[in-house]
Amino acid sequence: MKVFGFLVLILSSLAAGADSQVLEREEAATRVRTLIKNFGYKPQPVRVLLRSLIELEGKAVGATQDSFDLKGKGKRTLVRRVLYVDVLTFRGGGVLLNFIPTPTRKSYGLWDDINDLYPATPIAVVLTDGTVVEGWSNSATETHLVMTERGPHTRREIQREQIAAVYGLIGGCGGVKLGASKGAELGGSMGSARRDPLAAGVGAGIGAIIGALIKNKGTPILVFSR
Repeated sequence: MKVFGFLVLILSSLAAGADSQVLEREEAATRVRTLIKNFGYKPQPVRVLLRSLIELEGKAVGATQDSFDLKGKGKRTLVRRVLYVDVLTFRGGGVLLNFIPTPTRKSYGLWDDINDLYPATPIAVVLTDGTVVEGWSNSATETHLVMTERGPHTRREIQREQIAAVYGLIGGCGGVKLGASKGAELGGSMGSARRDPLAAGVGAGIGAIIGALIKNKGTPILVFSR
């Protein structure tokens, strides 16, 4: 009975964490919606970073309860519909909304968020033993993260319980299509997998890991953490 009660407690805690994440995103979406609706009927130039780590730039030309339409630059550019809940940063109308989490935040994101990353986005996976595995995003199943590992450029599957955090890497201030089309250009002195001497227990050295990523790979955006 004690074991059963412990399992119930764990499941309840996980459910509460997921609910808080959803609520947090709904609040962020409300702020984006309010700002766009304040634009009125006049198209406004905006720049957004999505949870897929793709950056879009253009004019907000229409809005609904759940999304807005973004028309890219150029006469023949298509209009793209953007969900408010998918926005990580929004710049427009002289206002900047930033919902990017602090890199050291614990219990952030949902496991399925890994599947929202644009295919082949550069990522860094921090394991529970302090190892950092770098490469490009592929997918996440119920039990594994699937990626292409930097260096050998081979498919690698990492067990979910071995993962402490997953970061998407973007080049500079929002140059996020870099994540898909120019991932290989983010190379540096760090290998495909390494052990950070300060990462004992992960938490103690996560700041050093993040600092190394910024120096060598670009800006780390936290996607998921335990």
